[in-house]
Amino acid sequence: MTETVKRAYRSARRREQAGETRLRTIRAAHDLFVTEGYGRTTIVDVARAAGVAAETIYATYRNHVVGDDVFACEVLSDADDYRYAERAGGSVEIRDVRLPDDVAERCVAVTHALGLHLSGIDLRHAPDGRWFGFEVNPSPGFTYYEDRTGQPIASAVASLLTSARSPSPTG
Repeated sequence: MTETVKRAYRSARRREQAGETRLRTIRAAHDLFVTEGYGRTTIVDVARAAGVAAETIYATYRNHVVGDDVFACEVLSDADDYRYAERAGGSVEIRDVRLPDDVAERCVAVTHALGLHLSGIDLRHAPDGRWFGFEVNPSPGFTYYEDRTGQPIASAVASLLTSARSPSPTG
């Protein structure tokens, strides 16, 4: 029996195309900032002008840390602020996902470093693999995400509140 070995996907043409897309996106953002103003330019505007999907520019993640557990959600929306997408006629999809271990560990670490047991952390994931943190909310709403994903966030919060031992945010 012959074992199939997957080879790493490395394509000079794909890297070249990614670089072209990046430059096209940067030029589109620059042009829109100049003509429309930074405050009035949205990611969707930049994506449309660059000829790419908004998700090509970044992916949005909302993560809830409860004690040492991370409940991660990927947010897919055609609106700049997904919380109001449906109200404005747009679309939003919230998916239950697993963050890379190192990113999840950093979410827990920052929550504990802030002396918190519960947080809502907003992250963006760039196509080049980098992760960016935008906010750590010390009193996050979570039922919206729980309702859409089925994640047991409320149960985890209840367990944390009723546990005999409260985890120390400092370790």
